[in-house]
Amino acid sequence: MSLSQNIHTLTRPHLPAGATLDSKPEPSLLDQLAKAVYDGAKGGKGNGTPIPISAEVVSIQQDIDRDARDIQHDLTGSSTGTLVGVIQSWADVEDMHWVAFLEHVTMDWVDQIEGIIRPHKPPYRPAVPCPSCDMIYNADGEGPGMSIHCWGPDDVMLPIGKWTAQCTHCNAGWGPDEMKWVRHALMSVA
Repeated sequence: MSLSQNIHTLTRPHLPAGATLDSKPEPSLLDQLAKAVYDGAKGGKGNGTPIPISAEVVSIQQDIDRDARDIQHDLTGSSTGTLVGVIQSWADVEDMHWVAFLEHVTMDWVDQIEGIIRPHKPPYRPAVPCPSCDMIYNADGEGPGMSIHCWGPDDVMLPIGKWTAQCTHCNAGWGPDEMKWVRHALMSVA
């Protein structure tokens, strides 16, 4: 998305992705993030009693606000105004280096907020070496290794014939037609 699209999605009501003629606008992503502070926050003392807020969401809100104000200060020498006002003012930036930077920053925020309000299942990370470079995830699923993308956009498992894989270390990738070879390679080391 472009900088203007990111700004619009972050700060104004907009149609959701995949909208139809019957779709209704949804609140800005910043408004949805603010609502998520109180949605589904669970915790307490092991008894399932909800806590009043989500610390993860509050942390993201604070990070976005701090980063936006730091960027605004670097850009204009001032960081006053509302967060929405600061972000919307970036639509008037003409310096292409700043536009590219702001586009990247705002897209990261869009992705972060989307991940909170519409989480998706992560790819499967098998604890076997990548057939290309032999790199393997550690026992906690951290570090570089091969990820198998087996979930559809609706978080329903795809048929095996539509799976893909990619190594986060060597960046080798395999499409659905090559997954048979990858399955055989993985089974020979497992």
